[in-house]
Amino acid sequence: MSGEVLNFGVADEVLRAIIISGGAMGALFFFFSIAKNRVSDDAVRGHVISTLREELKTALERVKEVEARADRFAAERNDALQKVGSLETAVKHMEVKVAEMTRLARKQARENSVLRNYIHDVMAEVHEFSKRNPKAALDLNLPDFPEESVEGDDGE
Repeated sequence: MSGEVLNFGVADEVLRAIIISGGAMGALFFFFSIAKNRVSDDAVRGHVISTLREELKTALERVKEVEARADRFAAERNDALQKVGSLETAVKHMEVKVAEMTRLARKQARENSVLRNYIHDVMAEVHEFSKRNPKAALDLNLPDFPEESVEGDDGE
């Protein structure tokens, strides 16, 4: 029986047709489900791709906004640095002027002190003269002579 094929006749043919048609239908069902899944997967991929493109567009817009803000900040920072540089220059210039004016004020204070001492000495001589010549003092109409010293009266 090893080489013999069982022969059932028409039933055998019908059974083969049923098996073949069932296999074909199963294969069709399998392939259609694969195609359906592939279409579904393509739709999902398309949606994912469009979502990713929208997110990329949004991210690029945000990057542009951030870059614009960074550019504005850099411009403001550069302006501020420029103003600080100008102010530093102005402060140095003012320091030089203040030093010059301080030297001038001290020089004038010394000169005022010398002049006050000189005036004091002249007034002392006039006072001595008026003591010796009271009539001449009345003709000159001189003010009274202060007896206190005027040294140190220059504000230093």
